[in-house]
Amino acid sequence: MLRGRSYPLLAPMKKKHLIFIFLLAFLISAPFVLAEYVLPYAIIKPYKPLIREGVYDPALKTEDLEVSNSKGIKLSTKLFYPDAEKIKGGLILLHGIGSCKEHQYGLAAQFAARGYLALTYDAQAHGDSEGEYCTFGFEEKEDVIRMKEVLQEKQKGPIGIIGHSMGAAVALQALEKDSEIEFGVIMSPFAELDDIILDRMELYSFIRSKAYSDYVLSKAGTIANFNPEEVKPVQSAKKIQQAILLIHGEKDVDISAEHGKRVFEKLASQDKQLYLIPEAGHNDLFDHGGEAFAEIFFSFVERQMSLHTKEVSDLP
Repeated sequence: MLRGRSYPLLAPMKKKHLIFIFLLAFLISAPFVLAEYVLPYAIIKPYKPLIREGVYDPALKTEDLEVSNSKGIKLSTKLFYPDAEKIKGGLILLHGIGSCKEHQYGLAAQFAARGYLALTYDAQAHGDSEGEYCTFGFEEKEDVIRMKEVLQEKQKGPIGIIGHSMGAAVALQALEKDSEIEFGVIMSPFAELDDIILDRMELYSFIRSKAYSDYVLSKAGTIANFNPEEVKPVQSAKKIQQAILLIHGEKDVDISAEHGKRVFEKLASQDKQLYLIPEAGHNDLFDHGGEAFAEIFFSFVERQMSLHTKEVSDLP
């Protein structure tokens, strides 16, 4: 008697159950899928900036180079030459994650106008440079030393380094490794790679789990063939004897000023200065620092160049 009778409520209930099971399975598996196949690549494969035009006076003398590092990776490089016949020194400018050398052209031009040879280049996996992955200084510090050699071929004066964000972290690691880089201007650095990855995950997901972020970072290290545990600029600071000007914006939400303070406290240098800009965030240090900051910034470089030039001239 029941054969052929329909039960209209049964199908909707089954559909609801299926949707619920699907959503539950998705929620359970999503963290694993993200940790295995998405987030590690988000760390080591930087996005390419949409705007890469660099603004500078076209009358300035510049030179485009393709510099190969020790692994044969070609790094797109641009040199800015001063107008003066005698070059007062050389500077290496390092950009941040997901940025490019073009974003450094304005600053490089200012240094060229002051008599310095300024070198900018795209880090590995950035801009026009080769390389598949970013390792936050594990490999990039060797590229800095290669760029130092390029500057030494072009001029005989002192060499300093200026880095922002990831570039600041790379600069610290390079300063530890090579004392021939006489001084550094370090802007908005992170203290330890695992800490900043944890901070970033909390910033974008509102969830803070050290175990989860460490797993993702470890996976990223395996993919890119580097050890994230060795990327600790705060540890590099303990061995840095060169003069350092460290700058951080107090309203920086990308890399908290606490990172900069930690690095500064550990610097072994006897000539070090911490400059905090109250209203500045991550990418607007010059905007909010104003003339007072610009004076400190350029005066520090001028003083260090002068000191090391005198040391060279005093040699027998």
